[in-house]
Amino acid sequence: DQAGAAALLLATGRILVAGTLEGGPPGNSEFYVLRLLEDGSVDGTFGFFSGFTSVEFDLGGDGTDTLAAMTVDRSGRILLAGSVDVSPTDIDFGVVRLLAGGGLDTGFSGDGRATVPISAAGGIDGALAIAEHTTGGVVVGGATWTTDLGGHFDFALTRLLGDGSLDGSFGSGGKVFYSTVSGTGGSGDIEIQPDGKAVVVGMNGFEVAR
Repeated sequence: DQAGAAALLLATGRILVAGTLEGGPPGNSEFYVLRLLEDGSVDGTFGFFSGFTSVEFDLGGDGTDTLAAMTVDRSGRILLAGSVDVSPTDIDFGVVRLLAGGGLDTGFSGDGRATVPISAAGGIDGALAIAEHTTGGVVVGGATWTTDLGGHFDFALTRLLGDGSLDGSFGSGGKVFYSTVSGTGGSGDIEIQPDGKAVVVGMNGFEVAR
């Protein structure tokens, strides 16, 4: 089974479609990206499987990797973000960078894949949005579960350098999280201003932060 999550129109007129591919043991899933030609047919020159690329983390738990967002950077590389199971009780941000042709970019975190735990001692963290930063790195936003006030989701952001490592100049060790006006929520979308500031829109009600 496939579930679409994002689509982008490229300058060439081709179309990228990304989402989550389910298969194998129950609960197992992975990120996927498909490229279509202008007429809607599959672009066989893209990816690992004649138009298609899938990326799995499979770090633990039931192997559930769920894609939520996609963008393309100034170099044409494809940036993906979502949630990655580490254990039955630990879910992290998962970030992928692909080359324009659909192959994993080994210049990013060694194998094109990076995981970022937001919760201090393991917990539920889900990436929901991704944007290229003016420095060439990426900003990833989502939600992290906190037990404060009986338990709720907070906004969570992380910034990675171009090589996929955490940008220590951002927040605390490359991470920022904060409560929302409504008391629960997460980043539904991110835009980067020319001066590098991130504008974040919440997914629970109409909340905007910069």
